[in-house]
Amino acid sequence: MQDKTTQNTNSQPWYKLPIMWLVVGIPLSSVILGIILLTLAINTDDSMVVDDYYKKGKQINRQLARDHYAASLGLSATLNYDNNSGKITIKLQGRGPVNSDATNNNPITLRFLHPTRSKRDLSVTALREGDSDLYTAQTVANRTGRWYIQLETKRWRIIGEARFPINKEFKLNPAKL
Repeated sequence: MQDKTTQNTNSQPWYKLPIMWLVVGIPLSSVILGIILLTLAINTDDSMVVDDYYKKGKQINRQLARDHYAASLGLSATLNYDNNSGKITIKLQGRGPVNSDATNNNPITLRFLHPTRSKRDLSVTALREGDSDLYTAQTVANRTGRWYIQLETKRWRIIGEARFPINKEFKLNPAKL
């Protein structure tokens, strides 16, 4: 018979047993991941959810009217973006009163809309150069990533999409309805 007071010399400390790390590791990793997800949920915003969704839904008819009007004018724009200075040159083309909307009372606005983060959206006013169809705007230099771009007045709107940095001109057209 073996004495109960003798210890087994083959036993290892608990922290050296692989099964112990499996038993402790799974719940511990779940707790750590839960804390990370909770921190992300608290510190990030849900920018796509709005309180006044009914009002936003009603405004779509007004925005569609601007798209229809731009299409009826055959309106389009060619944009050149200088990545180093952030200067944008816009050339408007179309039939009818393209430039009559670009007065002090009704300026042309250029919007850069980020696909996922509304806090990164940027809006600048494009200024007309003399009596030509050229407009210029100053924005942030070294822009990167994918952006939706809108050129608009109160009466019309044309849209496009670009991936920055960009080294070529790109076009904006009325939305396809």
